[in-house]
Amino acid sequence: MQKVDLLLQIHLQDNPNATAAVYPWMEVLIPSVDAILAEMIGENLGLLEGVTGGASKHPIAFTAKRAHNSRWFIYQPDSVPDAINDIKNLIDRWTMPLLKECFSAEVFVAADQREDGRLARDRAQGMRVAAAALVSQRKDYAQAMMERWLGSPGTRRRYQQVYEYIQQAV
Repeated sequence: MQKVDLLLQIHLQDNPNATAAVYPWMEVLIPSVDAILAEMIGENLGLLEGVTGGASKHPIAFTAKRAHNSRWFIYQPDSVPDAINDIKNLIDRWTMPLLKECFSAEVFVAADQREDGRLARDRAQGMRVAAAALVSQRKDYAQAMMERWLGSPGTRRRYQQVYEYIQQAV
Protein backbone atom coordinates (compact mmCIF):
# COMPACT_ATOMS: atom_id res chain seq x y z
CA MET A 1 0.00 0.00 0.00
CA GLN A 2 1.22 3.49 -0.79
CA LYS A 3 -0.03 6.73 0.69
CA VAL A 4 0.51 10.44 0.25
CA ASP A 5 -0.66 12.42 3.27
CA LEU A 6 -1.07 16.18 3.33
CA LEU A 7 -0.44 17.37 6.86
CA LEU A 8 -1.64 20.84 7.77
CA GLN A 9 0.33 22.75 10.39
CA ILE A 10 -0.95 25.87 12.12
CA HIS A 11 0.54 28.30 14.67
CA LEU A 12 3.96 28.11 13.05
CA GLN A 13 6.81 29.27 15.22
CA ASP A 14 9.29 29.36 12.34
CA ASN A 15 7.01 31.50 10.14
CA PRO A 16 4.51 33.41 12.30
CA ASN A 17 3.26 35.43 9.28
CA ALA A 18 1.88 32.28 7.65
CA THR A 19 -1.63 31.14 8.44
CA ALA A 20 -0.69 27.50 7.88
CA ALA A 21 1.77 25.18 6.17
CA VAL A 22 1.01 22.15 4.03
CA TYR A 23 3.50 19.39 4.70
CA PRO A 24 3.07 16.43 2.30
CA TRP A 25 4.46 13.01 3.27
CA MET A 26 4.58 9.72 1.39
CA GLU A 27 4.61 6.20 2.77
CA VAL A 28 5.18 2.75 1.30
CA LEU A 29 3.80 -0.17 3.29
CA ILE A 30 5.03 -3.69 2.50
CA PRO A 31 3.22 -5.99 4.97
CA SER A 32 5.71 -8.89 4.72
CA VAL A 33 8.61 -6.52 5.46
CA ASP A 34 6.75 -4.76 8.26
CA ALA A 35 5.95 -8.14 9.89
CA ILE A 36 9.63 -9.18 9.87
CA LEU A 37 10.69 -5.77 11.22
CA ALA A 38 8.18 -6.15 14.07
CA GLU A 39 9.61 -9.60 14.89
CA MET A 40 13.17 -8.24 14.75
CA ILE A 41 12.55 -5.52 17.33
CA GLY A 42 10.01 -7.34 19.50
CA GLU A 43 8.76 -4.98 22.18
CA ASN A 44 11.84 -2.75 22.01
CA LEU A 45 10.18 0.12 20.11
CA GLY A 46 13.08 2.41 21.04
CA LEU A 47 15.08 0.72 18.28
CA LEU A 48 12.87 2.49 15.75
CA GLU A 49 13.94 5.97 16.76
CA GLY A 50 14.56 8.43 13.98
CA VAL A 51 12.65 10.29 11.30
CA THR A 52 11.10 7.23 9.71
CA GLY A 53 10.24 5.13 12.74
CA GLY A 54 11.06 2.12 10.59
CA ALA A 55 8.46 2.97 7.98
CA SER A 56 9.17 4.20 4.48
CA LYS A 57 7.54 7.45 5.42
CA HIS A 58 9.08 10.83 4.77
CA PRO A 59 8.35 14.23 3.24
CA ILE A 60 7.67 14.04 -0.50
CA ALA A 61 10.43 16.61 -1.03
CA PHE A 62 12.92 13.75 -0.37
CA THR A 63 11.81 12.19 -3.65
CA ALA A 64 13.01 15.14 -5.73
CA LYS A 65 16.52 15.02 -7.16
CA ARG A 66 16.99 18.70 -6.48
CA ALA A 67 16.16 20.88 -3.53
CA HIS A 68 12.46 21.49 -3.04
CA ASN A 69 10.34 22.91 -0.30
CA SER A 70 9.27 20.41 2.32
CA ARG A 71 6.41 22.64 3.35
CA TRP A 72 4.28 25.10 1.48
CA PHE A 73 3.20 28.17 3.42
CA ILE A 74 -0.28 29.61 3.17
CA TYR A 75 -0.55 33.32 3.93
CA GLN A 76 -3.87 34.41 2.46
CA PRO A 77 -6.58 32.50 0.57
CA ASP A 78 -5.08 33.59 -2.75
CA SER A 79 -1.83 31.69 -1.97
CA VAL A 80 -3.65 28.32 -1.81
CA PRO A 81 -3.90 27.63 -5.59
CA ASP A 82 -0.17 28.21 -6.15
CA ALA A 83 0.74 25.93 -3.24
CA ILE A 84 -1.59 23.19 -4.49
CA ASN A 85 -0.23 23.47 -8.02
CA ASP A 86 3.40 23.30 -6.79
CA ILE A 87 2.65 20.24 -4.61
CA LYS A 88 0.83 18.54 -7.50
CA ASN A 89 3.75 19.17 -9.84
CA LEU A 90 6.26 17.75 -7.36
CA ILE A 91 4.11 14.66 -6.78
CA ASP A 92 3.63 14.09 -10.52
CA ARG A 93 7.28 14.61 -11.44
CA TRP A 94 9.13 13.01 -8.52
CA THR A 95 6.95 11.17 -6.00
CA MET A 96 4.74 9.10 -8.31
CA PRO A 97 7.68 7.64 -10.28
CA LEU A 98 9.21 6.47 -6.98
CA LEU A 99 5.91 5.01 -5.80
CA LYS A 100 5.55 3.16 -9.10
CA GLU A 101 8.95 1.54 -8.46
CA CYS A 102 8.69 0.70 -4.75
CA PHE A 103 6.11 -2.03 -4.46
CA SER A 104 7.96 -5.11 -3.19
CA ALA A 105 10.71 -6.16 -0.81
CA GLU A 106 13.02 -6.98 -3.72
CA VAL A 107 12.62 -3.55 -5.29
CA PHE A 108 13.12 -1.92 -1.90
CA VAL A 109 16.44 -3.77 -1.45
CA ALA A 110 17.49 -2.84 -5.00
CA ALA A 111 16.77 0.84 -4.25
CA ASP A 112 19.03 0.61 -1.22
CA GLN A 113 21.77 -1.14 -3.21
CA ARG A 114 21.89 1.68 -5.72
CA GLU A 115 21.76 4.18 -2.81
CA ASP A 116 18.60 5.77 -4.17
CA GLY A 117 18.53 9.20 -2.53
CA ARG A 118 14.75 9.40 -2.82
CA LEU A 119 14.29 7.18 0.24
CA ALA A 120 14.96 8.33 3.79
CA ARG A 121 18.06 6.92 5.45
CA ASP A 122 18.22 6.50 9.21
CA ARG A 123 18.88 3.59 11.59
CA ALA A 124 15.26 2.47 11.66
CA GLN A 125 15.11 2.55 7.87
CA GLY A 126 18.30 0.51 7.74
CA MET A 127 16.60 -2.19 9.80
CA ARG A 128 13.62 -2.07 7.45
CA VAL A 129 15.94 -2.65 4.50
CA ALA A 130 17.46 -5.58 6.41
CA ALA A 131 13.93 -6.96 6.94
CA ALA A 132 13.22 -6.53 3.22
CA ALA A 133 16.43 -8.41 2.46
CA LEU A 134 15.30 -11.29 4.68
CA VAL A 135 11.92 -11.38 2.92
CA SER A 136 13.84 -11.48 -0.38
CA GLN A 137 15.95 -14.44 0.84
CA ARG A 138 19.05 -12.19 0.99
CA LYS A 139 20.34 -12.89 4.50
CA ASP A 140 23.84 -11.88 3.41
CA TYR A 141 22.61 -8.44 2.40
CA ALA A 142 20.66 -8.08 5.67
CA GLN A 143 23.82 -8.80 7.64
CA ALA A 144 25.86 -6.40 5.51
CA MET A 145 23.20 -3.70 6.00
CA MET A 146 23.38 -4.06 9.76
CA GLU A 147 27.16 -3.84 9.71
CA ARG A 148 27.07 -0.77 7.51
CA TRP A 149 24.36 1.07 9.43
CA LEU A 150 24.73 -0.24 12.98
CA GLY A 151 28.13 -1.90 13.15
CA SER A 152 29.99 0.32 15.60
CA PRO A 153 30.59 -1.44 18.96
CA GLY A 154 28.18 0.63 21.07
CA THR A 155 25.45 0.62 18.46
CA ARG A 156 25.92 -3.08 17.84
CA ARG A 157 25.29 -3.81 21.54
CA ARG A 158 22.10 -1.75 21.47
CA TYR A 159 20.80 -3.62 18.40
CA GLN A 160 22.05 -7.06 19.48
CA GLN A 161 18.58 -8.63 19.34
CA VAL A 162 18.26 -7.56 15.70
CA TYR A 163 21.67 -9.05 14.90
CA GLU A 164 20.61 -12.29 16.60
CA TYR A 165 17.31 -12.37 14.71
CA ILE A 166 19.09 -12.01 11.38
CA GLN A 167 21.68 -14.64 12.34
CA GLN A 168 18.92 -17.15 13.17
CA ALA A 169 16.87 -16.37 10.05
CA VAL A 170 16.60 -19.18 7.57
